[in-house]
Amino acid sequence: MSSTKTGRRKKTLETVKNDSRVKDLVYKETDTKKLELHKAFLQALKKDEDDRLTTIEQKTSQLFSQTGIIVAVLALFIPLIIEKVEPVSIRVLFIGVLSLAGFYYLRTIYAAGRNLEINKFNYQRSAASTVLDPALRTPEMFMAEEINDLLNSIPVQIKLNNEKGSNLLNAHRSFKVANVVTGLLSVSLCLTIALTYQKAETTKTRIDGTVRTEDANSISYQDALREDPNSREPTNSARTTDSENAAIPTPVDADSNVNDP
Repeated sequence: MSSTKTGRRKKTLETVKNDSRVKDLVYKETDTKKLELHKAFLQALKKDEDDRLTTIEQKTSQLFSQTGIIVAVLALFIPLIIEKVEPVSIRVLFIGVLSLAGFYYLRTIYAAGRNLEINKFNYQRSAASTVLDPALRTPEMFMAEEINDLLNSIPVQIKLNNEKGSNLLNAHRSFKVANVVTGLLSVSLCLTIALTYQKAETTKTRIDGTVRTEDANSISYQDALREDPNSREPTNSARTTDSENAAIPTPVDADSNVNDP
């Protein structure tokens, strides 16, 4: 926005507010050319303010939606910081910077959201019932009434547009600071992870030799011996079984020669 246009708007606003001739403005029926010139001039001012309002509202909506998406993406930094950053003091520092960025993004949403509260911005418009006013008998009188409406509505529109423009500027400043903080956080986080991250060591176990399988009773007995070396020997039943097995005679082949010397 150029300083010339801003100065012109302020000058127009103050002039219209302080000029008592606005209420007493009366055009003669013979001033048709003057009426047309005044109407064209005021309509150009109104169009300028309408375009300005459209630009402010478009930028506000874009900033509002973009900030909401960035805040959602910013939440993904939290598990990354908790899992990858060591020691705890560095982790707390990163979370503090992340909270600062989130604060400025929320401030951006708040400032931009003020422009969306349409109930606080009452723009004045010409009433449709003006065309039914019986006092406006001639085209010149109707044109004069339209000029009065423009003179009253343009200063209000300039004031409200300035208000919305201030909210947009505050939101843009907060958005810019938040982006800078987020960029610094991203670079610092990448450098910290790259310098401190260590790949987990994998332990491998190799077994050499023969694997022996034993009966469950034998394994239980060996475990008992390992736990209590003073435990008793196997039971007599086991010994008897071994001795009986040893006493069984070896079978002899019937065809063999027993009397061989």
